[in-house]
Amino acid sequence: METRRTDVTIIGGGPAGLNAALRSAQLGGRVVLVEERRVGGNCLNRGCVPTNALWRAATTISTVSRLRQIGLLRGDQVSLDFREVKISIRNLIDQIVEGTELRLEQAGVEVVRGVGRIASRGIVEASTPTGRKEIASKSIVIATGARPANKPIEGASDGWALPSRDTLDMEDLPRSAAIIGGNYIGAELACALNAFGVQVTLIETSQSVLPGEDEEIAGLLRDIMEINGVSVNTSAKITGVRSVGSERKITILVDGRTQEVGVEQIIDSTLEVPNTENLGLENAGVALRDGRVPVDDGMRTHVPNIYAAGDVVGKFMLSHVAAMEGSVAGENAMGGTAIARYGAVPRCVYTVPEAAFVGLNEKQALEKGHKVKTVKLPLSVNAAARVRWEAEGLVKIVVDEQKGGILGVQMLGPRATDLIAECALAIVFEASPEIISQVIHAHPTLSEAFRDAAALVHET
Repeated sequence: METRRTDVTIIGGGPAGLNAALRSAQLGGRVVLVEERRVGGNCLNRGCVPTNALWRAATTISTVSRLRQIGLLRGDQVSLDFREVKISIRNLIDQIVEGTELRLEQAGVEVVRGVGRIASRGIVEASTPTGRKEIASKSIVIATGARPANKPIEGASDGWALPSRDTLDMEDLPRSAAIIGGNYIGAELACALNAFGVQVTLIETSQSVLPGEDEEIAGLLRDIMEINGVSVNTSAKITGVRSVGSERKITILVDGRTQEVGVEQIIDSTLEVPNTENLGLENAGVALRDGRVPVDDGMRTHVPNIYAAGDVVGKFMLSHVAAMEGSVAGENAMGGTAIARYGAVPRCVYTVPEAAFVGLNEKQALEKGHKVKTVKLPLSVNAAARVRWEAEGLVKIVVDEQKGGILGVQMLGPRATDLIAECALAIVFEASPEIISQVIHAHPTLSEAFRDAAALVHET
């Protein structure tokens, strides 16, 4: 069996693994990245990026429809060729993957195609198409991501639902679809498929869509989704699934009442679980906690030379958090002292309109004992939103009344997922609403909404 020696070996080539590899190499390390499939992980190949491309197509259709409604555009309806859209998205993903591979090569990272497992504290074994390879490493980073959880449903056979990450595997768009889970991914797919003309039913067990986020923003998003034709069911429990011809009948319990929904396709966007099986963690003495790999703020496990980052850690299952954690793990694997900071994590939802959050919402702040003041600014007062004919939305700022700092920001509206970056920066640098209100923002722009909301703190 072939044996090679290296400074850092990373198992998994998603956002966490990629950033761990690049950071370790940047610090002069000899780095091996073991990845079974294409680099980029589910985010690039099957998740965030292709879903965002679908969303982009959906927003284009929505924009054309809006322009037609207000008389600025005449002519036939915009049509969608889903097969051509899939081809375009896959070509785009191929280009990004190629660019990522080139970046790894230029950084000096060796990519081993195979399944990696830990044979001992300092040995990673890779099963490749040409045989097993043994990699002796000073440090190991576990970045194996997560996978859809298997949820048994009464009456449903295996494969009763298509995992959300496999949406592009559909040959054609269904006429109707039920999306299980009103979380970020479920809400995004509901809006995209709805814009494509699919009759969408969204089913969520919690009391609102985007559970855990600001309830007012979530409620406003739900209202807009329903106006646009999405059937939203919250506090709903699936009690059974059966097939009738080409249709699947889903029985759901909502507010004590049972109802049945018939659809052509079921898409499951609910819980994913960390990939920790068959990793050989026991060979290195790494113990799991609730199915996850526990780490400290330096992404260190309790085994000195073994680190973990990304969804396998399970703190925030977001690709940009995984990238940050990977960089921290890669630096510390080379002897650094980096720390993962979670105080201002942007949480972006690519719905129509977009939603974005950072920091604490009012409910969370109160639960943590803060005395808070919350200000709201409807987008209808923002000139840029009005001239875009996209004035449905809201900006909320949660402020600590005693210390004066910004605890959190919640947004619903156009470009919210871009605008939230300024809000995160304000929280990180502890900028007060007064300071934000004094920063000149170009006019007319959507960014003025954050400044104007900040100015309200001292006016109300």
